[in-house]
Amino acid sequence: VGVAMRRASVEYSGAEAAMLEGTWPSSIVRDPRRAALEASSGEEFARHVVCGSHLSEVVVLRRAQNDLRLSEEECLPPWFREALSRTSSVLDLLRYLCRRHASVAEELKCNVEFVNERGVQKEAKRGRSASWSSSSSSPERKRPTLAQRVEAAERHETSPLYCCELRKRRATLRGQIQPHHPCALLGAKRTKTILKRQIADALGDAARFTLSWDNSDDGLFVGGRGAGKGLHVDQVLWSNVGANLAGYKLLATWPPGKVSTDLHKRLLDSVFGSDLSPEQLEALDSAATVCLLAPGDVFCLSGGVAHATLSVSDALNVTAYESLVTLNHDNLRHFLRTGKRCPDPDFRLHSGTMPARELDDFKDRTIDALDAIFEAPALDLPSLHFIPTPTRPPAWIAADLPLSAAHATLFLVDQDDFYADNVPSRVKNAARKLIDDLDNRPL
Repeated sequence: VGVAMRRASVEYSGAEAAMLEGTWPSSIVRDPRRAALEASSGEEFARHVVCGSHLSEVVVLRRAQNDLRLSEEECLPPWFREALSRTSSVLDLLRYLCRRHASVAEELKCNVEFVNERGVQKEAKRGRSASWSSSSSSPERKRPTLAQRVEAAERHETSPLYCCELRKRRATLRGQIQPHHPCALLGAKRTKTILKRQIADALGDAARFTLSWDNSDDGLFVGGRGAGKGLHVDQVLWSNVGANLAGYKLLATWPPGKVSTDLHKRLLDSVFGSDLSPEQLEALDSAATVCLLAPGDVFCLSGGVAHATLSVSDALNVTAYESLVTLNHDNLRHFLRTGKRCPDPDFRLHSGTMPARELDDFKDRTIDALDAIFEAPALDLPSLHFIPTPTRPPAWIAADLPLSAAHATLFLVDQDDFYADNVPSRVKNAARKLIDDLDNRPL
């Protein structure tokens, strides 16, 4: 489904222009051909997320048009917002949580990454003689505590530190967003997120019409000016939706295929900071999209292409991500290229990809998601708060979403041996019946 959107403006305010000084070249950041697409409403953004192709474009819903209720106030818990308002660095934020909210901090985990002398991002670890050991027999309890992460990060205090996947150590039961709902995304569930509200919540039952939507294991990414996430391609060639809850960051994405695969091999985890190497400058010049994300912006991109970020504001940047695989055939085709078994060398990654057995387990769970769609193909219209009149939904919701699930099922069975061997006959038959019923509906 194509949605016509305009390119974002590359004319920045005085404050934004000042932030961008000393970061990436102005000729790249202000290139209108690389600008993201802008959704004009929550509905337009939701339609792109659920129905659109994500491979070639980044789509942003700006705060001024954001009617999805995904602000800092509505998403972040009060204790985190308090810590954020009183600190200006990643290390101080984590120290504050450990000191002032000790009981909360004991239930949190994250990775803290620094940039080494080669400009490559690495996990901050304790000295060689120390370990993350714990007397607990629980696998989660053997993971480093937040206090231990702070101790390890203090060894790299002069480096731009980046906090990755800040979340709960153990999944806890979240209350129901929509009681007694067939969509597991909206019903009561166990989750590690610290967020009060996620993007899947904002999309209501429309989020169910995907092959996968992970909002149970997602964490926050936090960085100060000069920190960011190094270039990489995600372990699964899925899509990402993000909520930029505080601060500003630059985001760059590259074209799918050979360009992204080569960069992943040559510049994996390379942080595109202020002191860019000739190789990084050359890489940035080949970027497909470069955009500045402001507080309150929500965005969608492919995690299955090379991408990198850089925090540019003096205030800490906080972003929440959720990964998903949608039913759009471009996105499905790209998802099926995941792993070292990919027959196309332009897309085959030799490192940082999900192992084959885990990938099969992941695919198996996506079959359960398809099965659940066909058990309840009608959408819960009152949950679609981004639609002005949910009782009279547009065609892309009322008919296209169930139909896309049916076509996606048959596409997967035709294109991938795992799905051909493991999708139950009842699911394939339900998909064919739904297509026949919708094709024969009265006009």
